[in-house]
Formats: sequence, C-alpha cells, structure tokens
Amino acid sequence: MAEGGFDPCECICTQEHAMRRLISLVRVSVQESYAERIVYD
Repeated sequence: MAEGGFDPCECICTQEHAMRRLISLVRVSVQESYAERIVYD
C-alpha cells in the first residue's frame, strides 16, 4: 500500500471490476430481452 493509505492499483482494479460487472449485467439483460422477443413474436 502506498503512503497515506491510498493504493492507486486498488482503485484501478476496483473500477475495472465494476465496469466488467456492468458489462456482464447488460449482456445478460440483452440476451434475456432477445429471448423473450423470440418467444412472444
């Protein structure tokens, strides 16, 4: 950990993880929406 209690790597890794999670959730939502359209069309 860097001096002062701030670890830049932790901040970057946390943001990267959050972005990957967000992208994953969007993909799942799109796939579910597409699957529902096929069923109801």
